[in-house]
Amino acid sequence: MNSLALLINTFFFVGKIPVAPGTMGSLATLIFWYFTPHLPFIMTISLLFFIFSFSYYTISITLKETEDKDPQYIVIDEVIGMWIALLPLSHFKLSDSLSLLHMKYILLTFILFRLFDIMKPSIIYRSQFIPGPLGILLDDVIAGIVTCLILIGIISI
Repeated sequence: MNSLALLINTFFFVGKIPVAPGTMGSLATLIFWYFTPHLPFIMTISLLFFIFSFSYYTISITLKETEDKDPQYIVIDEVIGMWIALLPLSHFKLSDSLSLLHMKYILLTFILFRLFDIMKPSIIYRSQFIPGPLGILLDDVIAGIVTCLILIGIISI
């Protein structure tokens, strides 16, 4: 297996954790996101687009080497979806990042994203049947967008 593709698809081997690799990928993303400086919105979107595109390529490499249509160890899709879900929280100042309210938003984001990713309501469910890398990526991207929109609504209240 291509080692670069494996490194990316497993998000630095987090996807190889035998218990709940998708949840572990989402949790690793949350931790990574929390401890990295937040970029301006347009740069974050550009970076997400690049990661999505590069992941499409690396997932296609992996799919050529396996019979599995959506291997569990591929968690880069959860990384992208979780990162999208966290977008509304990127505007908090560093001094706010330890506040109880901010921590509640982070926990809520994680729970909502995982619920949408696991339960796959409506279009999230249907998108996973698109063949190839796009089907693997899209369900988590949509789950991330839905979580993001709900979080924007909650924060706006």
